[in-house]
Amino acid sequence: ELLTPDEVIRAALSCDMTGRKMGVVLDPWNRLDHERDGKNETDYISYILTHVTKLARSAKAHVWLVVHPAKIYKDRQTGVRPTPTPYDISGSAHWYNKADNIITVNRNQADPLSQDVEIHVQKVRFKHVGHVGMVMLKYDRVTGRYFEMRTSMPGESYADNEQRYLKARNG
Repeated sequence: ELLTPDEVIRAALSCDMTGRKMGVVLDPWNRLDHERDGKNETDYISYILTHVTKLARSAKAHVWLVVHPAKIYKDRQTGVRPTPTPYDISGSAHWYNKADNIITVNRNQADPLSQDVEIHVQKVRFKHVGHVGMVMLKYDRVTGRYFEMRTSMPGESYADNEQRYLKARNG
């Protein structure tokens, strides 16, 4: 039986985390039961995002919703898919309008062996939290971790640094 977003969040927030910060991750959003009670999709998205925000703020908790975009089509000239935005999420522009922060993880799907991943911060409501921007990271499929490639030795190239990392990882 699938749970609703409300049920999952309330269950998580009911855990006694005295003195600790609380966070809830709903991943993926489309696997939850969305009882719309006669609301159209746009009205439901508006309602549930407002409800989730109120729950999180009342519990002084963070809630992350992992939502995947509708199909993103390749650019006809370049063959590359553009970076998704919140407006590419099925359902409503409310995904952008109601969120406090929006982060998009975008990888080059044309090259399945590429470890390059772009992390786009597309919205930050409260400026003391951060700022809009993008960072390129590497994704390690073995460990499931993201990492920065930094040149730590004078004169060492990016490729040398990557080779040193892979050698260290593989023992």
